[in-house]
Amino acid sequence: MYLLRRLIDAADGDQAKVDFSLSVLSWDSPDRAANIQRMAQSLNLPDEWGHLCYVVDFLLSHRAELLLKAKDGSLSQGEAQCTRDGAEFKSAAKKLLEGTSPEAWRLATGKMDQLFRENANGDYLAFGQMSTLKETLGGYAILPSLAANCLKDSIRTAGFAKGLFDAINVAKKTFTERPIRILYAGCGPFATLAMIVAPFFEKGEVEFTALDVYEASVACANKVAKNLGQADKFKEIKWGDATNYKVKGKRPHIIITETMQSQLLTEPQPQITAELGDQLEDGGIFIPQLVDVNAFAGRTEYSGIRHDPFVSDLEPIGELFKLTPELARLVKDGNGQINMARLTQALTVNKTLPISDRAAELPQLIIQTRVHIFGNEWLTGNTPTGITRRIINELRIFGLVPAQIRFSYIAGQSDDIEVEITDKRENKSNIRLRNLRKGD
Repeated sequence: MYLLRRLIDAADGDQAKVDFSLSVLSWDSPDRAANIQRMAQSLNLPDEWGHLCYVVDFLLSHRAELLLKAKDGSLSQGEAQCTRDGAEFKSAAKKLLEGTSPEAWRLATGKMDQLFRENANGDYLAFGQMSTLKETLGGYAILPSLAANCLKDSIRTAGFAKGLFDAINVAKKTFTERPIRILYAGCGPFATLAMIVAPFFEKGEVEFTALDVYEASVACANKVAKNLGQADKFKEIKWGDATNYKVKGKRPHIIITETMQSQLLTEPQPQITAELGDQLEDGGIFIPQLVDVNAFAGRTEYSGIRHDPFVSDLEPIGELFKLTPELARLVKDGNGQINMARLTQALTVNKTLPISDRAAELPQLIIQTRVHIFGNEWLTGNTPTGITRRIINELRIFGLVPAQIRFSYIAGQSDDIEVEITDKRENKSNIRLRNLRKGD
């Protein structure tokens, strides 16, 4: 047995450790993982024991099923591999959820990425041949290959996974009904956020419904959920356009969607929020709870799109856009259908904001995104992630003395923000900036 051999190898010939390794296979304690780790530490076992104890925990939790299969000879080599991979995945997910540093999160997501790709059984390779974006009611859905890579944006992944984990535990206290129903809109090829938290809940405690607009992502996510031992936590992983989706039957207690770029450009996070924001159970939780985009004057050496944590002298100019689930109530008619004219009006940013004397003295315009995921989990302009990158451009361009700035774009659709800066001095032409994300 692979597990027994690893445990005995870890004992390194010490008979007491060998006896301990044999005994853990007969434990029935629900706290066996903690007990194993505690005893292992008292015996000064190697550092790898922290991983082994989670392998033990996973295998023992599936012991009855595995013993039956072993007895009748139906436990295949593939099933044994999947069982080991599932335990390794749970161990990596735990490190992500409990980690407190970017390095810990990077290592954890790296391991999960490896296991996802190995357990996709070649499905992932097909993504590289896909080049046609799916257009939704709002923006474009990114290709499965790019969605898969979002996992490695480790600070962002950790924030959303921790927020979802906390939300499920809050929902368990708020609602007596089981399972806690979670709708995951735009799940990508790995159903990443659901897969990270699923191992820490029992079958019947949670039930995920996952949607994606790419059939290839749906097929791949179903495969990795099965191969990593979490398929029983999913009601279904299916094709669906979340910008035009109606919940049938019981409503979810939690809805989560992370389908955005910084400044809420291009991708359909606003449109999905408009469609799903009012389809929760009363008292349910929508993740993220808030996304807002704000303009500042500041000082930094960079221009273009950056997540530079050393921006100084930030002076607020004003809010450009704020997205909450309340958007659904504002843009839907009495039949729960989105009124497209209202939606377009709600998502169109056309704001002229005055520049204070203090802001006018600073050299650069900075547009940044803030995301309140849930509870204490936030991503801000100081957080180096793909969805909170700052746009930075020159404010006093060509010797301009700025009096006011007009910002124009459509959230979820535009691929950039148009800015027009008005000079304080008479007879001076306004400066219009395009391609801000490139620093032009």
